Parts: sequence; C-alpha cells; structure tokens
Amino acid sequence: MVSISGLWRLFSSVRLALCLILVITGLSLIGALLIQAPSGVAADPTVYSYWLQNVAEPKLGLWTKVLSALRLFDVFHSPWFLGAVALLVLNILICSLNRLGRLRMVLAGGPIKLAEEFYSASASHAALSDAKMTPSAASSLSTRIFRRHHYRVRTANLEGKIYLAADKNRYFVFGTYLGHLSLILLITGVLMGGFMGFRNTSFIIPEGTVREVGYGTGLSLRLESFSDEYYPDGMPKDYRSQVVVYQGGQEAKRGTIRVNYPMSYNGIRFYQSFFGPAASLQVKNSAGEVLYQDSVALPEISTSMYVERPAGSFSLPNDYEVYLVSPVTNTTDPVMADNDLLIEIYSQQMKLVASGKLSAGVPQKLADLEFTYLEKGKFSGFQVSRNPGTPLIWVAFALLLTGVSIVLYFPNRQVWAMVSPAGAGSRILLRSTSARNIGANTELTRLVKSMEAELRGRLNI
Repeated sequence: MVSISGLWRLFSSVRLALCLILVITGLSLIGALLIQAPSGVAADPTVYSYWLQNVAEPKLGLWTKVLSALRLFDVFHSPWFLGAVALLVLNILICSLNRLGRLRMVLAGGPIKLAEEFYSASASHAALSDAKMTPSAASSLSTRIFRRHHYRVRTANLEGKIYLAADKNRYFVFGTYLGHLSLILLITGVLMGGFMGFRNTSFIIPEGTVREVGYGTGLSLRLESFSDEYYPDGMPKDYRSQVVVYQGGQEAKRGTIRVNYPMSYNGIRFYQSFFGPAASLQVKNSAGEVLYQDSVALPEISTSMYVERPAGSFSLPNDYEVYLVSPVTNTTDPVMADNDLLIEIYSQQMKLVASGKLSAGVPQKLADLEFTYLEKGKFSGFQVSRNPGTPLIWVAFALLLTGVSIVLYFPNRQVWAMVSPAGAGSRILLRSTSARNIGANTELTRLVKSMEAELRGRLNI
C-alpha cells in the first residue's frame, strides 16, 4: 500500500511534472493534427453519431471507432487530457508547498556562524589579511562593503571571532512562485475557454438576413451588405461586411468586419473568414401561402463533369429538403445561364421528389409547391468565438515573464565572512553562493576587490 509520504514525494517530483507536460503536449498535438468534433457536437449523441458517419469515417475508415472510443475526437474534453492537467496542477501545488521550508530559510538568511572548513569547501571563496587592522575594524569594513553592494548584513561575535552573513535579492525567490502561479492560471484559462467558451468557424449569413449566434448568447447578427475588391490579376484585395449586432432583438452595435479586423461585442469576437454566392427564393403552397422567403447561402461545391458549382440547401416546413446549384462563378457556365438555378427536392427519407431549373423572376411548380428565384446575392462566412479564459491567459503570460525575469536577473546571493585575529592584525575568510551558482565567483571577486581597495587606503573610509 502506498503511504502518504510516498505520494507526497511522487507529486513533489520534477520528473513527474516533466512527464505530465509531455503527455499534455502529446495530446495537444493529437488535437491539432486529428480532426476534432465541432463545439457542441460531442455533447449530442445523435449529432455526434451523424458526424462520425459522414465526416470522420470517410477520412479515417476503420480507425474511426477506435479513436472515438478513446475520446480522441474531443481531445481537450477527454478524461486523458483533463486527468493529466489536474495531476499537473496538483504537482505544481505540492512542489510549491514542498519549497516553503527552503523559502523560510532563504528569507531568514540561514545561520551566521559556520565552521572554518565551510569557507574553503567551495570554489567561490577568498581570504584577506591585514597586519594592522583589528578584527572589529575589519568587521566594520566588511559590513560597509557588503551594504554598499546592497546586501543585508547580520553579525555575531562568538569565541573571539566575528561572523557575518550577508544576502540580497532574498524576496526575489518568489519569482519561482510567480512561475508556478502562471502555469496554474494558464491551465485554468485554457479550461475556461474549453468549457465556458465556444468557436464556430462557419457562421454563414446571406445579405439582408439575420441569423442567431446561439450558444446561449442571446445575440443575432444581420449582414446588411458585403463587398469584395480584387487586384488586376484576380487575386482578392479586400472584402468586408457591414453588420448589425442585436441583443434580445434590440440593436446593440453596428460596424464593418474586414479580414484581420474583427468586431467584438460583450466578449464575443466576429472574424471575417470567407464569402460566396447566395440566392433569394420564395416558396408558396397550393393555396398561395408563403412557406419560405429568405436568402440561401451556397457555400458547398457540386462537381459534375469536372465542373465545380456553388451549392447549398434549406429545409421546408413540410419536411422537404431543397438543394440548389448555381452557375460556375467568374466564367461562363456551359449548361446554365447566369440567372438560373438547378433545384432538387428530397423527402425526409432523402428520396428525390422533383428536380428542375429555376430562372430569375419566373415561378415554377415542383412537388405541389411554387418556387420563385427572386435574385442572386452574396453571403459572408464568419468565425465567431468567445473565450472567457483569455484574460487569465494574458495574466499568466505576464506573470511567467515577470517570474522568469526575476529568477534570471535577480538571483538570491549570499556571502559569509569570518573575521579572526591574526597576530597584531586580522584575517578575513569569505565564501559566496548564488541561486544555481549564477555569477557567484564574479560577485565574490567584485566584493574582494572593493575590500582590497579599502585596505590599501584607495577609498575614503
């Protein structure tokens, strides 16, 4: 049976932290390379099953069931990822608690009196002597030099010898804790974004229409107009959307969304992502009642005889699914006029009920319904996202940068000195240490040179 002390040692291990970071990195790599179920799909068994059959299985074949069983199509919500993250947070917390004893010792400064052997047991040591200076004067000189270099000095006079313990940057040891805190905040921010946020990469709105954003936001977006510009060689130069945001049916904000210039409202960001053609239609029943009148985006591609045409679909209240295909863009279509649409009507069982061709402004009866192609237009595709963890992530990066800077540029330094009588004068033994021994020898050399200069009378005392 594993003891509590054994578990404590395990979770205070840096090796465990490295292993967990490697696991999280590996799972994140899988999430980046392997197709992932869109936000909200994995939570609905019916929708998820449809997604597996129609999206994942055509690409991955027999591996689909295995990867789905392992929850790798929703890596960042899988028990593997969440478990590794939780263990890493626990590891960081226990490592921080485990260092409290050393932290208290660093803040206190440690013992002042140390054995004479201590001063020669390190590469960072030195010895000075003066045939005329008394131990008291030598101690005062050492204290003055240490304080001039911003050290805190503590002294003890024991057994005819004077001991000094000097340190600086002792409070900067908290830089390590800032690093630990930044990791916890970073993980918390990522989890908040994954569980409380959303990202829709294909939010499509035809011109002149309003679509609900969903995800419990209570927002709707209206695309008032879309415009695109091209260079002489046909490459896109700019495209932008004039939009209006509605909150609970009331206008909340309006503006222009362009590539690399998103619009934000209430923590939700709207990015211009793509665009394409749309078609405005009206559908009436046999009694002349309007069943449908709206613009239909055509974001899909229908391929026939090596010709690719924009396509889209919409549903009718009587369980019909209507598919539309428009002419080839930017060139002449060999089988369709510019103002024509191909139409196919399917039943709920996906059986073809009727098909035909619609011409702009000309009503046509199909499947006991009257279809009228009103006009062609355009649609805008947006990426809509909300990540409530973003502020925490920025704070985490700031803390991490601060902590690393403190640890690298303000290492905790300690210097010990023992002043003892030597004939009519005195002898000074010194030893220095620094966090991870960064610049310990250099620091000691600087102190020794200052003391030698004082001893030679080069500085005013």
